[in-house]
Amino acid sequence: MATVNSCMFSISHATSQCSVKGEDVLLTKSFDKGDIYVICDGHLGVDAANFVRDHIVEEMLSRWPSQLPNWRNRAEVESHAAALQKAVCEAFAQTEIQWLARRHIAGTTLTVVLISGNLVTSANVGDSAAVIDSGETILELTDSHRIQTHTQEKARLEASQCHIAQLGFHLEGPAKPRDPGIGPLRVWPGGLCVSRSIGDLLSGSEIVPLPHIKQVLLPEQGSRIILASDGLWDVLHHRKAVLLVRPLPTSEAASALLSCSAAAGAHKRLINDDTTIIVIDIMPSASSPHTRTSLTKVSTGTELQNPLSQDSPQESSAQSCWMSCFSSTALPEVISSRQASSRKASISSSVNVSSVFQKDLVVLADVDCLEAFPDIRAMVQQASWGLHSQEDLGPSCKLDFALPLPETMLSLGPPHSFTPHGSEVSTSSTLSALRDTKPHCSDNATVMYKDMRAQYSEKVGTMGGVDSYISGTEVKPVLGVADSASSYDKVR
Repeated sequence: MATVNSCMFSISHATSQCSVKGEDVLLTKSFDKGDIYVICDGHLGVDAANFVRDHIVEEMLSRWPSQLPNWRNRAEVESHAAALQKAVCEAFAQTEIQWLARRHIAGTTLTVVLISGNLVTSANVGDSAAVIDSGETILELTDSHRIQTHTQEKARLEASQCHIAQLGFHLEGPAKPRDPGIGPLRVWPGGLCVSRSIGDLLSGSEIVPLPHIKQVLLPEQGSRIILASDGLWDVLHHRKAVLLVRPLPTSEAASALLSCSAAAGAHKRLINDDTTIIVIDIMPSASSPHTRTSLTKVSTGTELQNPLSQDSPQESSAQSCWMSCFSSTALPEVISSRQASSRKASISSSVNVSSVFQKDLVVLADVDCLEAFPDIRAMVQQASWGLHSQEDLGPSCKLDFALPLPETMLSLGPPHSFTPHGSEVSTSSTLSALRDTKPHCSDNATVMYKDMRAQYSEKVGTMGGVDSYISGTEVKPVLGVADSASSYDKVR
């Protein structure tokens, strides 16, 4: 597919994916105003992730500023960027409202990268991260909302009287005070280990869908962006991931990262998580028209699409331009999202503020939508009022089957009977059900939970945020990638 980038950039991307639980989804889309890249990592199944993938782009495009700026006019670009911030935040919020209206308990992370002209906009809730490499600087474009590592988000939840604790030793809900726990800190009920997401109805109204947004201006030599779910970042540091694939062209970088992720996970004796990777190269275009090429690879290594052959002069030219960014022998500094926010003024003071094109990345904005757009927060609260209360989810439904799951999956309603760990749980207690919308009411609730039981009975699954292996009537705890202490090697 050939398109024209008004800032003389050629954009190519490659994807690679390995599915273990089947809860990661991705989307790439080019349109007349730019390119959109999306990764969702689902919780409690893939339903929320699929819904978000199918709706978020439409919500963003319907709010996109009607006219593009003159990309060589800094003032126009900044005005356009500010309008885009609110458009993206509203799109996240509206997607949340539409999903909650379905009364479904599943949730998902959401990370979006938008490229329009020489402006890159990244927005995220959850822990699917994106990093940009200019050759001079490696910059985190996202802010991880893991409660374990984000002190501000942890403090926000605690100030709202949220119950934060590790998983209990017997996988029966949160660890009691002074009792040993397993894995990272989580918010209860639900056991979610991130403070922001789309959906996750059980975790309460303080789990918000409002993203952190970062916007940067691309340098004249272009940049590379790596966008991935936590299956990659839990085993590879941002800096290591970037440097590992620097010598590789777009078409090979994504699959190489997937292989490195699998090897690193095996070396650390970690259970593989779903891993989804998008590598985006934004390079000076050698000629016009400027091409966007797409190469998709899955874990089998099968090439699904390759518009340009290896001998194509367009691809060779673009790759040589990208590699020329790294002629310097000095290794770039890694700047985290929170460091970039505090250093924004000093970074901006070193550039010509009237010029759009610079020698390195320029951080244009670093915005927490929860603070910047209180009106959107109020809109979400009003639309979801009552849904997060377990008593108000809907009419009572009976579960008339034995459910061999940890207590976290039975925290959907009033107190219930729970037999000792390792034996089968039997309940006929009433649960607050998901009313009103199909297929979540009355007898259909039984069907839904039977489907969930079948879905997770013979594979690794996420139950209330807990990685478990369910076999017969026995629940065997397994420390997944996110539960390993060594996985929290975060950039500071």
